[in-house]
Amino acid sequence: ASAASAAAAAAAQPREKLVILGSGWGAASLLKGIDANKFDVTVVSPRNYFLMTALLPSVTVGTVEARSIVEPIRLLLPGKKHPEDSRFYEASAVDLDPAAKTITFRDTSPVTSASPEFTLPYDRLVVSVGAPFNTFGTPGAEKYTFRVKDVEDALSVRGRLIDLLETAALPGLTEEQRRVMCSVVVVGGGPIGVSIAAELHDFLNQDVPRLYPELKHLPSVTIVHSDDHILNVYDERISRFAEAKFSRDNIRIMKGRYVREVREAEILTASRSKGECVIVPYGLCVWATGLGVNPFTRKLQEKLGHAERRAVAVDKFLRVRGAQGVYALGDCADVKEGTELVDSARELFDRADTDGSGTVEEEEIRVLLIALQESHPHVTPFLGQKGWTVRSLMRRAVERRGRRVAAGNVGSLDGGGGISGGNSGGNGNGGDGN
Repeated sequence: ASAASAAAAAAAQPREKLVILGSGWGAASLLKGIDANKFDVTVVSPRNYFLMTALLPSVTVGTVEARSIVEPIRLLLPGKKHPEDSRFYEASAVDLDPAAKTITFRDTSPVTSASPEFTLPYDRLVVSVGAPFNTFGTPGAEKYTFRVKDVEDALSVRGRLIDLLETAALPGLTEEQRRVMCSVVVVGGGPIGVSIAAELHDFLNQDVPRLYPELKHLPSVTIVHSDDHILNVYDERISRFAEAKFSRDNIRIMKGRYVREVREAEILTASRSKGECVIVPYGLCVWATGLGVNPFTRKLQEKLGHAERRAVAVDKFLRVRGAQGVYALGDCADVKEGTELVDSARELFDRADTDGSGTVEEEEIRVLLIALQESHPHVTPFLGQKGWTVRSLMRRAVERRGRRVAAGNVGSLDGGGGISGGNSGGNGNGGDGN
């Protein structure tokens, strides 16, 4: 009876209105752990499906079909026993009122109603809108390059590539014209760029010779990367392995170069160190470098008075600074507070230097590390290895106090001058150094 009454009381409690923006990795992961009995969930995104983005490069050449890497976001909503417990709206967030806790949306799909805008209230808001690729204002990048962020983008690359191959196979073209049409340039040597380059290379060198015999030995793949090594976000050994593999596969890597301009059939690259320019012709150019700013992310920063950064500043609990009940995660969030010891090195030093001497002794470091266990859990295993505990610190403190008292008594006996001798002896022994 008590359990039933507790369940009835819980059901009678008003649920918090939780609004989630986005349908990517962050939003999908959050939906898996939401209790529909506690939260009235609303998901809003211009895309009505979850996408396995890691497999997008395979869609560009047909290795994987698009329908195999998507899942309707409605199937991931919590409270399946009572569908009214949660809902999905296909729209884009365009404005936010943090004081009133309301958010405005607009239907940006090809088919819209007479009133495409609507407003929703929230108790808690989770922003997971992601980030687009950053073209860094490069002339021609938006017009002439493909950016693979969604299923439609991958299918556009596939359609462009097939069209190029079919055109190159027509009679009346010179070998040089065919070579340019079969040339692929990928801007960016990060994980996405490397994956796309590898998929396109395999297709051009394994399938194209069989399907288009007249184009055999003509296709090429080039990676343009601004850093000295591709995949520089990973371990150096992975980078070296990838570069060696691409070298064996005749994938050209132009390292230490940036794109100055993208033209209709060629890109102008410049050396980062020397500045000399090289023109690279292409039939297909894929832009896969850098992260830009989502328009709603910029709007949120303006509303909260944040600096114009690539992402919203959040603390270690993903709470947006200056906005009660607002959280951000994924590519649109940047954790800035309290996550690394190096961020607060001066504060930690001041906390450890309890005697104000300007130096930190071993005992003071021990006290500080024990105090940091709650805010920095990774300190605990280190303390366990050293055997440093509060009890051991107290025992050592008592021992040190005993040695100081004994040293002071010896000094007073040797000094023969009463109080003066005691002070002289005590200071001379330097009790803090024992």
